[in-house]
Amino acid sequence: MIPSRSQILQNLQDLEEQLENQITHSKEGDLFRKSLITPAFQLVTKNLNEIIQIIQCPNLHENDLLNTTNIYQLFMKFPRSDVLIKALNLLRNETFSSISSTIQFVDDNDPALRITSFDLVWTHSMKNAFTLSRQCLIDGNTQMNIFINHLRQMKSYLILAYAWANSLSENSSSNIQQEFSSMLNEYNQIPKLSNQENIEYLNECQSIINDAQRIYRTIKRTSNIGLSFVGRSIHKNKSRSD
Repeated sequence: MIPSRSQILQNLQDLEEQLENQITHSKEGDLFRKSLITPAFQLVTKNLNEIIQIIQCPNLHENDLLNTTNIYQLFMKFPRSDVLIKALNLLRNETFSSISSTIQFVDDNDPALRITSFDLVWTHSMKNAFTLSRQCLIDGNTQMNIFINHLRQMKSYLILAYAWANSLSENSSSNIQQEFSSMLNEYNQIPKLSNQENIEYLNECQSIINDAQRIYRTIKRTSNIGLSFVGRSIHKNKSRSD
């Protein structure tokens, strides 16, 4: 059947409307991609992936606690304090906190170019993406709190293990003092987060650190007494021989 002139005109009109809508959506797509919130979404994904990479922890092996050298090396393989601070900073997104309360929401397929301030227009899909992104940051902060608490506890036990290993060692290394001080300094640099659960972890871990320091000081004092006794004996024997 040959279409009538009116049908052809109607088809042309429909095609024209489709092309116009396509151009409109294309323009909106460009504007959405250039809006402030789009890079904010991309930044959340990028930052979360980076956090996962930088807070990797080592696998534990049976020889890791064999002696002070192994314990120290294991301690230093865990994420350092500067890495934790970087991870916490990556979870902050100032763009989300500056979102206007006057945003207008439109259906994903509705043209929105009629609205003057396009930065104040979101589709419902964008709203859902924003909600998910913000929740990711909230969950990320919660998980980082838990991770930091457990890491603090792990490092406090490693410091205690180091002190015990040193007390049992017959051949004390000359750099024991430097390593022990380095571990304590790194432990003290771990970010202190101020909610009740974190405070309880802090108190528990500090008690472990205090025990480690008492053990270390006792061994150091005993070693100094032994060295002093040996020194006096050598001096006394030398005087007799003279």
